[in-house]
Amino acid sequence: MPAISFPSFCLTSAQSNDLLSEQYQTLKSHILTGSVYQLRDSLTLNLPDMQINLISGRLQYLQGNDSTTAGFIFIGQGSAYFSPRHQAERQQLRRYIDRESLQAEFDFLVFKYAASEGLPRQLERLDGIEQIDEKAVEFASGADANMLERIGFNLPSRMLTEFILQPTGFAACIFRDLRERRSFPPIYYYFHDPASFEQVQLMQHRPKALGKPFYTICRYPLGDYLAAQPEGDIRISQYNGWIKIDRNEEITADLGVDIVVGDYKLRTLYFQLSKLLKLHWITSSDGDSLRFIQEKDQTGFTLFLPEHLTPVDTLRINFHYSGSILQKRGPRNIFLKEPTLWHPRLGYLRRGRYKIIYKYPRELDLVANGQLLRKWLEGEYKLSYYFQRVPAKASMFMLGKFQRSHFHGPNRVAISLFSSSRHSKNILEAVNKDIASSLYLFSQSIMPYEYNQIAVVEAATIESQGYPGFVKLSNLAFREQSGGTLAATRSHEIAHQWWGNLVGWRSYRDQWLSESFSEYMGALYLAYHLPGENQFQQLLKAWRDDLLEGGNIGVSLGLKRFGFSKDALRNSHAEKAGPIYLGIRLGQRESAEYYLLVYEKGAYLLHTLRNYLRDDQTGSDEKFWQLLRNYASTFAGRDPATIDFIEMVSAHTGEDMNWFFDQWLLGQVIPTYSYEYDIRATADGYRIAAKVTAENVDAAFKNFVPIRIEFDDGSTRYVRTIFHGDHFSAEYGPFEHPPVRVEFNSEHAVLAREK
Repeated sequence: MPAISFPSFCLTSAQSNDLLSEQYQTLKSHILTGSVYQLRDSLTLNLPDMQINLISGRLQYLQGNDSTTAGFIFIGQGSAYFSPRHQAERQQLRRYIDRESLQAEFDFLVFKYAASEGLPRQLERLDGIEQIDEKAVEFASGADANMLERIGFNLPSRMLTEFILQPTGFAACIFRDLRERRSFPPIYYYFHDPASFEQVQLMQHRPKALGKPFYTICRYPLGDYLAAQPEGDIRISQYNGWIKIDRNEEITADLGVDIVVGDYKLRTLYFQLSKLLKLHWITSSDGDSLRFIQEKDQTGFTLFLPEHLTPVDTLRINFHYSGSILQKRGPRNIFLKEPTLWHPRLGYLRRGRYKIIYKYPRELDLVANGQLLRKWLEGEYKLSYYFQRVPAKASMFMLGKFQRSHFHGPNRVAISLFSSSRHSKNILEAVNKDIASSLYLFSQSIMPYEYNQIAVVEAATIESQGYPGFVKLSNLAFREQSGGTLAATRSHEIAHQWWGNLVGWRSYRDQWLSESFSEYMGALYLAYHLPGENQFQQLLKAWRDDLLEGGNIGVSLGLKRFGFSKDALRNSHAEKAGPIYLGIRLGQRESAEYYLLVYEKGAYLLHTLRNYLRDDQTGSDEKFWQLLRNYASTFAGRDPATIDFIEMVSAHTGEDMNWFFDQWLLGQVIPTYSYEYDIRATADGYRIAAKVTAENVDAAFKNFVPIRIEFDDGSTRYVRTIFHGDHFSAEYGPFEHPPVRVEFNSEHAVLAREK
């Protein structure tokens, strides 16, 4: 806890909405109290992994209401020291500031905090000075405005909830680092939020740099780094309502949500919503208007609830909003700019049911996920009523003028292709073949597909996305086949029916459980359905080239599928950007880095795991597929965390597999291997003396190098080589037949550079 804290107050249900608005405006405006204080001695503020030292200067308190404060603004000489407790987060600091700890000097500090203690002894009142330097106030207001504009976070609104509810100990420190001798030094934002799972966060803003970047450098829990983020008891169970789409692509929504609240007595709820959408009103099920705060550029809003509104189990809230969240590409293709934020959300992609009536111009077609219950005309508009019965992490709809093609898939699954361009019969049949074959492969290998139909809609965009029974497929995938990569892309999106939809993921850190799995399934589709064309090995090589060579060799078959050029690869830090586990944070500086690591390196992790589980005697992959079947059946309809998968792998193998995920999921080490071997004929058969040398690893690194031996009679033998450190020597045999080929790191099982 900090060594300095401030009085707080709590609103009651009897206080009016006018008082709520007045309090918010006070927090937003940085109104100062009447006295300025001078530091008589240095003052230290201790927060988790952060120490703030006020050496000399003046401060003035921020007004909460007539009798309370909400923090202070400081001007003078001070320093900050931040050192994250987790290695992966220290590496991120090094990535952004070239050091594993932040040591800053500042002249302005904004410190926001709610508590109930008095003034520290180090302060004395200055008579005759009514206000601190105006530049410090401008710094505080500008910092809040930049945060709202760049990342959509409303700090005054968050502070207001601290006063309305029992204070949690939330603290915010904002300062600029003068050690960077620039005209416009970076501004750092440190947050400690005990009510959040990731209690500590450090962000950096460069207001005068190109693009005004605002980076989340560190964000983590104070406890176990791999701990599962709690799902929470409060969730939206169902969405009900209307979405009207006008001819100018504006949407207007009247949407009701059922919120499961249990026995919680709620006073506030924070919803996520695209900044492109504006709320007009919110009402309770009784029709009472409810108070909310939504600022321009805010990616969400805070809803305030009177005490009498909360029932025992479920709360019904109605939202009316509108905005320009649709994007039109040509006359035949309209899709969502922000597919997961077109409706209010509680928490991170929690599952819910959707009962939505879409109203749209009659000259257009609309396709959405869920079952189409009814379709009809009203004047110049069509209406389509969709019901997503199985709780889903997200809902999607697209509009356009589509060319429709219908095919029969495996197990009587109806495949409907909606293309926005007139494609040849060969292309449509190629797309359908990959969809149908992928459905068959994954249904047979993992578990049966859970729907009787699937809609695949062409989108004039680079991105493809898979939703329950619905695939938004990039127009890049509606082209002539080129080296198997398009087949892998199509199969990847079908794999999301299992990885991402049937089995979800808990938080942004766990999204590799969806994307890495689907990427590897798309590659395995090539291995099983195009075995004679060596496409699987070509895609593996493309991943290696992307990760290890940075676009300097090859034709970038890996990331080329996602629309990235070689320049994007050259500009990236590749595997040095961070561990897979950081998820979407990896793509803040170069979006290619997120795809490189979560898609490609994550898929390679699964490739290594598959080889680790392979039967050395028969070469069978059955143990790997059995793991996936158990994982899918155990977590069907749920959102597991990474630790859940790690524990299942350990149980499946009968050994503690934390070492594997420490190296390949949380780590960034890529070994370099060199090999030597000698074949000798002995009295009892043939023997192989082998030596493996590993570079760029420490003594604790656990190397797994499978060896494949081919004999002159056509037989094959696999040898499992596992060792710690930088070298290994062993002798294999005796063998009856003479070896004719020895392949180290068989099938490129481990992501490594090789000499």
